[in-house]
Amino acid sequence: MTFLFDSFLYRIKILAVLFSLTLSLFARGSEPFDTIPFEISPGGKIYIDVCINQDTVPLRFMLDTGSSDNVVNTRSERALKALRGGVKEALTVGATGESQTRVTDFDQSLFLDSTEFSGVRFVLIPLDEEIDGIVGWNTLTGADFFIDFDSQNIFLYSSGELEIKDETLWRPIQFMPNGLAAVKLDFVWCGQKKQEWFFLDSGSDRVMDFFTPYLESNKMVTDQKSWGKSRIAGLEPGKGVINEVMVDELAIGPYTLFQIPAGLNLSASGIAATDYTAGTLGNNLMQRFNQAWSFVNRKVAFIPNRRLYSTPYAVTQALGANRVTLRSSGNQK
Repeated sequence: MTFLFDSFLYRIKILAVLFSLTLSLFARGSEPFDTIPFEISPGGKIYIDVCINQDTVPLRFMLDTGSSDNVVNTRSERALKALRGGVKEALTVGATGESQTRVTDFDQSLFLDSTEFSGVRFVLIPLDEEIDGIVGWNTLTGADFFIDFDSQNIFLYSSGELEIKDETLWRPIQFMPNGLAAVKLDFVWCGQKKQEWFFLDSGSDRVMDFFTPYLESNKMVTDQKSWGKSRIAGLEPGKGVINEVMVDELAIGPYTLFQIPAGLNLSASGIAATDYTAGTLGNNLMQRFNQAWSFVNRKVAFIPNRRLYSTPYAVTQALGANRVTLRSSGNQK
């Protein structure tokens, strides 16, 4: 009993340190021009209120940095009625393959709180999730933004004006041929140190996944015995099977996480069949860090928040695999 109580106090102390770190490392270079409240799912998905065109009644959308397109759920009559103009057929690529879908022209307006994003396009797709649509990252590229999971707010800044106190936390992002943002990360796989690019996908409630070309070229498919299987659904018809394994270590900037659940996504089509990156990070992992995004400067910063140590990974709660250590970046104050 004494050991359990001491362990509990230790965790509380760690959380207090992490929260103070968040407050000290995050500094607004200027005041945000808008603040967008959000809700968060157990897996870390972000839900925000959105208005389309002249419709003033908010719709429920998901923020998805793993999608370059904005999406309207064809099962949402209200969202469909808010669109203006006609639609046409276009080829889109999603998580599980290519498909012909209906799209609007780039003549729609999307409102986040009081901020209007004009000249946007919507892809019309039936979504299984009970939401009205998806806000893709393309919409936010004209602004800097800070995703604060502690206050559950997204702060919007004029492009290039978001600053943080510890500049060493910034990591360069690269836009891959499919238009999605990726970051280079260090990790340890079966005792071997590796460094690779990973997509950042806030629309995924998974932790970390590896893609088919990377797994096959590095002969990683049979390195570990899978402890489970999952299915992933994309924005288009079709589902992919994922073998669940573990990553020894993963470094997010100066912070190292141990025993991270990961998936081997062996899909033969869609984004998992591309060789642009080794794989993707989902928001089941990224929700543990408040995030500063600056698209114009092509960089992102991860700052640990209160969810880092207290929120179990959704796929491995029974494993207790949630240890974390912090390494100093060298100039924190």
